[in-house]
Amino acid sequence: MTGWDDGQRDDLARQLQLWKENELEEFTTRQPERQSQFETYGGLPVERLYTLLDEAQQEDIGLPGQFPFTRGPYPTMYRGRVWTMRQIAGFGTGEDTNRRFKY
Repeated sequence: MTGWDDGQRDDLARQLQLWKENELEEFTTRQPERQSQFETYGGLPVERLYTLLDEAQQEDIGLPGQFPFTRGPYPTMYRGRVWTMRQIAGFGTGEDTNRRFKY
């Protein structure tokens, strides 16, 4: 975190801890993650969340499940269930959409 002082780093660490204790814990009790650990095809572990406390993250874009939802609407995002595309309405005419729904 270039240019950040220890106070800002501590604030972000506290915010992250509160998010884990409140939103994440509450959400995962209702909808657990599919796996305990996720990894790349090469076998490298993928952390649940990267923040400015990690070297790889370059800007602060918020936390998952919190406004402005730049990281998505759920605290765990797609670790709990597989991503699916659900919007099938609004493409083409009303007849096309109706035919698609019935398909």
